[in-house]
Amino acid sequence: MRTLGLLLIILLGITCTEAPTTEKKRVPKASDIKLVTPKGTAIITNEDGQSISFVDVAKQETIKTIEVGKRPRGVKVVPAQKRAYVAVSGSPKCPPWISDEECAAKKTDKSADGIAEIDLEKMEVIGIIPSGSDPEQFDVSKDGKFLFIANEDVGKLSVVDVAKKQIIKEVEVSEEPEGVRVSPDGKIVAVTCEEEGEIAIVDTESHKLLGMVKVGERPRDLVYTKDSKTLYVTCEASGYVSVLDIANQKVLKNIELGKGNLPVGVVLSNDEKHLYIAGGRGKSVVKVDIEAGEVVKRVTVEDRPWGLDKDLNEKFLISANGGSGDISFIDIRKFEVVKTLKVGEGPWGVYVY
Repeated sequence: MRTLGLLLIILLGITCTEAPTTEKKRVPKASDIKLVTPKGTAIITNEDGQSISFVDVAKQETIKTIEVGKRPRGVKVVPAQKRAYVAVSGSPKCPPWISDEECAAKKTDKSADGIAEIDLEKMEVIGIIPSGSDPEQFDVSKDGKFLFIANEDVGKLSVVDVAKKQIIKEVEVSEEPEGVRVSPDGKIVAVTCEEEGEIAIVDTESHKLLGMVKVGERPRDLVYTKDSKTLYVTCEASGYVSVLDIANQKVLKNIELGKGNLPVGVVLSNDEKHLYIAGGRGKSVVKVDIEAGEVVKRVTVEDRPWGLDKDLNEKFLISANGGSGDISFIDIRKFEVVKTLKVGEGPWGVYVY
């Protein structure tokens, strides 16, 4: 009996043991893979064409081009208010290689300075907001009520009440302010000051200058991490990106971009692992691995890429190529140009909404 019982137990164990599967793992079909498609509308400011172009990012084609005023450069959008703002200026173009005497001899039209307010639904200019002298770049407060505007030729930051259409404060910063960014937490606004290679940090409520941080030569653009603790600044003449600790107002390190790179526009990836940087007169856009502190990819575009932005799904980068009158669509994953599209004359800024 004991032998019979033992035999039954063994047989039951064999029966209950799971048989090895012969089922093959299912290979996903192409139809199962969710493709990321580009999304959004890009506004391109055409500095030499006195216009802006609206571009359908998915179709990679121009929707409409409208006149906005002289030398349109900086551009921002407030989607909730269905408004776009564009800096226009009556000051002449004076690149770094032109002497002060040559620049002074050029015609200036201060009546043309302002911020063009645009109705996004109609794609029409509805008015000009006072900006202070020679506005170049600017940013919008988190509630959309105020504009912080770099006045390049007078070394100031103007604070504008959008509803009242009035300048409510002028803050002395440093010579040739250009790039302007409000921090994600809305507490400070940082301004690149080209001449002295500095970053001005201003309190957005009190409008007081909190400090000046020395960076590389000719700082142009800047972008924060989402926690507002770190700021990346492109330093064109130095050929690197300065990494700033905001709380301590100091440079942590500089990321060299290599020979021939003259960094201007900068974009941070959604996962905050990479920077995408327009190389200006270096005629390229680069991808920087932030942790490694090095350029990992580079793509040649057209002449003088300046402004740079990514579409809403982070499929494409779009560079404004000022010297060739076009924009480049760059596939972020492959890091190659998939299309070049003619827009207005002298494209400068890009903003995707």
